[in-house]
Amino acid sequence: FRLRRDGDLRSLRARIAEAGGGSPLPYDPHLYLCDPSAVPRRGGKRGGALRDLLASAAAAGQLTRQEVVSTLPAIVLDVQPHNTVLDLCASPGCKTMQLLEAGAVVFANDVHPGRIAALRDALRRHGRLEGAHGAEGGRLVLTQGDAMSFPMPRARAGRLGRRGFHRVLADVPCSGDGTVRKDRSVLPRWSPEVGNALHATQLGIALQGLRLTREGGRMVYSTCSLNPVEDEAVVAAVLREVAKEAGRNDALEILPWPHEKFPGLRRRDGTRVWTVADHVEGDEEEEGDVRLRTHDSYETGLAAGMKNIAATMWPPPKNDLVVNRSPATDLRRCSRFLPHDNDGTTGGFFVAILHKRHGWNVPAGFHKNVQRSKASSKSTIRRPPSSVLQKVVQQYQLDSKVARQRLWWINREEERSNDAEDADAAAAKTTPLPPIYFVPPELEAYVVAGDLVPGIEVHHAGTQVFRYVEKRNGYVVVEGAMDLVQKELLLAP
Repeated sequence: FRLRRDGDLRSLRARIAEAGGGSPLPYDPHLYLCDPSAVPRRGGKRGGALRDLLASAAAAGQLTRQEVVSTLPAIVLDVQPHNTVLDLCASPGCKTMQLLEAGAVVFANDVHPGRIAALRDALRRHGRLEGAHGAEGGRLVLTQGDAMSFPMPRARAGRLGRRGFHRVLADVPCSGDGTVRKDRSVLPRWSPEVGNALHATQLGIALQGLRLTREGGRMVYSTCSLNPVEDEAVVAAVLREVAKEAGRNDALEILPWPHEKFPGLRRRDGTRVWTVADHVEGDEEEEGDVRLRTHDSYETGLAAGMKNIAATMWPPPKNDLVVNRSPATDLRRCSRFLPHDNDGTTGGFFVAILHKRHGWNVPAGFHKNVQRSKASSKSTIRRPPSSVLQKVVQQYQLDSKVARQRLWWINREEERSNDAEDADAAAAKTTPLPPIYFVPPELEAYVVAGDLVPGIEVHHAGTQVFRYVEKRNGYVVVEGAMDLVQKELLLAP
């Protein structure tokens, strides 16, 4: 488990020690490794005092239960407080919380509404949206959309502009074969076909992530898989594609692993050579038997009828003009973590730290510069109608100019009224209206973009300040938001 990096946690540390929770790891005083029998189990009764302590501390936002190697991508992303960060595949949210703790503005995205709901629930459960640590929610935008076509923010953005994000995390969907030690359901379902089927998606997400990274910025690509088709093959394909788009072979480099930050943590170099395989049914006499079938090249795999085949799955040739031609593009700079290398205390993981040395003009269809247009009534985020806004302004004596600029409706799917009705008609009804959020300038540009880009929905932006109460037929200030309302929205005395 991982403790928050801010706040005074001396009392919590003492209680963890008293409950037998172990001691911090040598490379991070906020990371603890405890006996698996003490870890809370869903529906179980194991763990005793430590289990109860971890559960209560997690609910208070003081710690996050997280695999040790799973914390590495956010650490090596090297986020600074002034950065704007994009987490392309954010659910279930542990890494998003790490990024928020760095003090950055964070855009957390996922493609499935169920995963967005799980992400929101996790952030709320850990007090990141409201409560003691709710200020972090003011630096957070939650979006639902396809990471492979995630749009570039509008040019007007203060921190973003057309230059993109300072940091991008691409912790992509994967086969999860590195989690076999802790999740016994993975192995019976495993086959190379799982990784093969995900390769194109992983490559698409990684490429788009780099296009959205500003020049001089950094992207971390990671998986909890040990399969090179999901790991080094993706990195090699990204290096080649970026060289093609940028028109230069030095636009992207793999940064070396920062060994000095992780004393005692064993890693292995990435590999330059691997085997590509699929699986076929075995002999008829052996019911349910499956065997691996390897393919030396794309051509032989194609001839054999391999499913989900892509030429980028195979290792680059020795005469490749980009990959492995210099230390900066040497796949051995990637990092693989094996459970038995660290006394079985970690899962399996893969990390590649990519530095965007030079920018380039990305192909049409990938770089989406959003133009102003009228938002439709189906938008997930929009300006409150004037009748609603004016009532709130008068009730709380707000600065009307600031309110018009900074207050937004965020109408999540579970809260939407009839989309066929226009905003003013909906406002005239007594049915529950969407919550009102305060959106600071550094978030506004992407919030507006999310309103207008097909396929991207905004589920949270900034800080919720007002909620609708049906019995009162009006809005009230949400708990904990009054300080923000007084500081940012009230008329000057």
